[in-house]
Amino acid sequence: MKELQDIIRHYQDYPGQPLCLATVVNTRGSTYRKAGARMLIANQQQVIGSVSGGCLEADIIAQSAAVWADQQSIVLTYDTTPPEDVLLGTGLGCNGLMEILVEPIAARNPGAHQLELASQIFRRHGTGLIATVSQPNGSAGRKVIHRLMLDAGGTLHGEFPDRAVEQLIVGRMANALKEQRSEAFVQDTGHGAVDVFLEFISAPTPLFVFGAGYDAVPLVRLARDIGMAVTVVDHRAAFATTERFPAADAIIIGRPENVEPIDLPLDQRATAIIMTHNYFLDQQWLKRLLPLELNYLGLMGPRHRAEKMLQELRSEDPDFTAGCDRLFNPAGLDIGAESPEQIALSILGEIQAVLAGTSGGLLREKKGAIHAPQAVPVSTLDPRQKNGIPQCPASVP
Repeated sequence: MKELQDIIRHYQDYPGQPLCLATVVNTRGSTYRKAGARMLIANQQQVIGSVSGGCLEADIIAQSAAVWADQQSIVLTYDTTPPEDVLLGTGLGCNGLMEILVEPIAARNPGAHQLELASQIFRRHGTGLIATVSQPNGSAGRKVIHRLMLDAGGTLHGEFPDRAVEQLIVGRMANALKEQRSEAFVQDTGHGAVDVFLEFISAPTPLFVFGAGYDAVPLVRLARDIGMAVTVVDHRAAFATTERFPAADAIIIGRPENVEPIDLPLDQRATAIIMTHNYFLDQQWLKRLLPLELNYLGLMGPRHRAEKMLQELRSEDPDFTAGCDRLFNPAGLDIGAESPEQIALSILGEIQAVLAGTSGGLLREKKGAIHAPQAVPVSTLDPRQKNGIPQCPASVP
């Protein structure tokens, strides 16, 4: 979502600037980017985002001049499956096909509507689904674009001229929103077909960093670079400052016992890493966070330290077992990290793997396509199991 955030920011910062938006709406075979990848073209030269590894951008920029002049959307098809494409075509060598919608962005048109809807989802820290419905307008490649948006509350925004077809599309949208997935399909209207791209949109993943030590600085910076919404929490006002953490979205000064729940919106979308390096504070944050069903909860430090914390918490409260199996400790992927920057990369890599439901292993060892969903055994999927995570003790010695 970082790409979309940057595009929305540029759109809002430069109202009235000639803009075209290129969106990958369908792919087949092996492609560098998948459906949902975007590139904003400003004044036919400045580019925000990308839709390929750099092979298609120049051609799309050239095509955008006519799109802006005609104020007509167009779908470009790049087919790299023929063997001769390596010599005569775009030279992608990916053996795949991409369909890219290029549309003008102007006030109150479908392209602008899409960005405004996505911006609304981000502001509300919610989720939603945007349907891009394109149908031929009679000339080669030209498309009439309609947009429908379904928010998390079930409210539909926008409309399609054929209400019967709209209801069919909305049914697919509701399922995709519930399952938090994107998809592309062709819908028969009875008098021709329309292409539909359903895109699940989610606000940036919240990351709460408990601890403002020197090793938190690169973690916060890298997390913000990949599009996460980062909150830093520490009891030391001299450490938790905007000067040290300019990339943080929020900074909270307080201890586990005095930070109010309203100041920590820790829902099931949230991720968190405990890294105060103070045994008592780490333990108290663990006590507070472990019962919550967070997307990810990591604890820095050696395994025996976490085991001791859990045993002591259990001695205080025999019922303290909730969430122990969801704790990631030692936090991070095994990449041989030593420096603060490498450790930050390791932790964020693990968070990404957990959010994506992947093993976090080497791509060369993955069976099948890189982007294909893959059923992974729990023992392989969870670095916690691989590293021997401390389990909730059944009894205290």
